[in-house]
Amino acid sequence: MRKLIVTFGDSYDHVGRDLRAHLAAGLLPDARRLAHSLKGVAGSLELADVQQIASDIERMLAAGETGPALAAIVDLEVAIAPAIAAARSLTGGAQASDVAIVTVQDDGAIEQARTELRGLLARRSLSARAGFERLAQAMGLTADQRAGHPVQRALEQLDYETALALIDADAPGAGTAGRSIDPAGATS
Repeated sequence: MRKLIVTFGDSYDHVGRDLRAHLAAGLLPDARRLAHSLKGVAGSLELADVQQIASDIERMLAAGETGPALAAIVDLEVAIAPAIAAARSLTGGAQASDVAIVTVQDDGAIEQARTELRGLLARRSLSARAGFERLAQAMGLTADQRAGHPVQRALEQLDYETALALIDADAPGAGTAGRSIDPAGATS
């Protein structure tokens, strides 16, 4: 059982990123296979939420519904995170993934995370918090920077309108890219 859990942690540590990469490259069959295999392993490990979301993603991809599948990937990452952390704890690798994410910045990943977060905010989804976490990771923000970020503060208050305005104000082409936004929404 230990080996299965460790292998699960190694294989699915970046499943959200991998699914998004397959979708961005137009590799729907590969994304669908990944969701299918995750569904099976999650079932074996009795991770019912992960299994259900993976099944939903597989079904969406089979129907060519990439938009809803991208939104479901956010929920998948939230549901799978505790299992991945538990698997890492068996090998002592609890921080390895965070280091890799923070040290490598990818403008495409940042923009993709920003776009997903915008969609979650527009739908007033509670998954927006996880969406912001992915954006913060893609941007290389430290835990302290994430905690004090104005978007995080707005999300803590469930103030989706303010969070969306902050995301839009900091988007490339908005004239504020690369600047920090204070809690009042002013740029510096």
